[in-house]
Amino acid sequence: MRHLRFRTRASAPTPVPAATPSERLWTELADYFEDEDDDVIHATPDIGLVGVDPKALERIWDRLRKGADRLDPTRMVWDETVDAEVRAVDLLQDGVAAATARCPSILVSLEGICVAGVRLPFLGIFLYPDGIDLYWWIGRGDAWNGETVAAFAELLGELRELAPGAARESEHAEYGERFWRAVDAYLAEPGGS
Repeated sequence: MRHLRFRTRASAPTPVPAATPSERLWTELADYFEDEDDDVIHATPDIGLVGVDPKALERIWDRLRKGADRLDPTRMVWDETVDAEVRAVDLLQDGVAAATARCPSILVSLEGICVAGVRLPFLGIFLYPDGIDLYWWIGRGDAWNGETVAAFAELLGELRELAPGAARESEHAEYGERFWRAVDAYLAEPGGS
């Protein structure tokens, strides 16, 4: 029996487009923004900045409020100086430094913060005398995707620029380290910010 040899011409592999910086960021952080079981609604651990001076904290608050929906006028916080609940909107009228002097931990909700034309879903914001923490919800249908996560990373980069001496922090060390590492890598890439 004769063996026939066939020569085949190797075809060139189909080029796979290189992932964009925002696609790489989404691949790295998707599990921070979506859950396999959408029936379970939960907040993420906080991430934030600490060691923020009062002027930088005002700049951060101004940036977050810029373009966001109005604050909920019914949101109440505990004012330690009058030992009573007050509206967060009223407390924040005189600025974050004055507000956190009266209430050392203020939680407000912001929706619609815009970054490079991208509208971000809900963010919970904790304001402290020397810092800020942010969290978001998973499993409630918010529009987190590659585009909004990239815009969120860009927002975090902006906030860090507004408070250059601040340190990054997170509620859980391992969670935060991986998160901040991915954000830093994204912001460092050409076209990443």
